Amino acid sequence: MKIIFAGVFEERSTNIAQVRGFEENGCEVINFPYRDFRNKDEELISLCKRTNPHLVFISKGNGLSANSVRACNRICKTVLWYMAVSYTHLTLPTI
Repeated sequence: MKIIFAGVFEERSTNIAQVRGFEENGCEVINFPYRDFRNKDEELISLCKRTNPHLVFISKGNGLSANSVRACNRICKTVLWYMAVSYTHLTLPTI
């Protein structure tokens, strides 16, 4: 499975471990450091068109537009991931 992972890949980023998890399970991962691009929407869409992935995994994706997600959805599935804060279980009531 080929995955475009739109995230942050700086030291101590949880995205690094997430990518490693995909790779350890046999996925080919293309890192897309979306914060590094001025025209991040255009760059992501272009990367999708060039690489034809099975999945685009977006971690937070602040600054990416809904239109770029829709464009990627025409090519493959997309996932928008927001990691829960580690203390969430202490602040939310049990359901």
